[in-house]
This record gives sequence, C-alpha cells and structure tokens, in this order.
Amino acid sequence: MSKEVINNSTNNYYDQNKANLIRLKVNKVNLIQKLEPDDELITRLINSKVLTYEEAANIMGGRGREEKSKNLINTLIGKHESSSPPNTSRSKTVKKDWYYQFRKALMDRGYSEVVTFLDNTIINKPKFVEKFSSMSVAEVKGYFPFE
Repeated sequence: MSKEVINNSTNNYYDQNKANLIRLKVNKVNLIQKLEPDDELITRLINSKVLTYEEAANIMGGRGREEKSKNLINTLIGKHESSSPPNTSRSKTVKKDWYYQFRKALMDRGYSEVVTFLDNTIINKPKFVEKFSSMSVAEVKGYFPFE
C-alpha cells in the first residue's frame, strides 16, 4: 500500500474545508460582533466567487450591522457544509479556496485582528489521522484486514 493511498484514506476523515468550517463556527459570536459587512466587503466576496449575487442580496437585506454579519457567517457555513457531496448542484457554486478568499477580503478591509483570531484557532486532526500519518506503510498494513 502506498503512502498516497494512506493519505487519501485519512483525508476522507479530515480535510481543511471541515477545519475551516469549524473555525468559523467556533468564532461565530466574535465574527458577528466585529464584522461590518459593507458593500466593499461583499463586492470582494462576489468578485472572488465566494458569494453569489443572490446570497449577497440576502446578507445585505439584514436590518443592521449585527444581522448582516450573522447572515454572512451563516451563509458561509451553510453553503460550505452542504457542499460536501461532490455531485450536488449546490457544489458547483462553491469555490475550493473560499476560506482563503474570505480571509483575504477581511485583511484587505482592515480586519487583521479578526483574521489573527481566526488563524489562532487551532483545529486538531483526529488522533487516528495523526497516527496513520506517522506510521510506515508496513505498520499500516496491519490496520487494513482486507489486504
């Protein structure tokens, strides 16, 4: 069994997209309190294809700053949670580097404190992923009885 097969099998259980979703969920209250989703931030997210025009209209339809922030974070979480199955129509509108683009838009708009807070949120890999990652191919073979 090659390391690629091992890495592919462990990546099914842990991927960066899930870690970034958890990062948003853990920091949701802080994000809602700190962000001011204005036209420029939303336009940047549309231009980088993180948001659609329809999603942007929904976000900006909020009554105040807090509601707009909540709409933004909920949209990002909902959109990327539901994009996991590869053959859904919704997954076509999801950009792989959405979190990087979101983070970049925040930095460009002066939210460096928020980005630092997000960056400092540690999302650990499950222990079994770390164990497989550190094992040799010969050691891993014993974990897969179908070989």
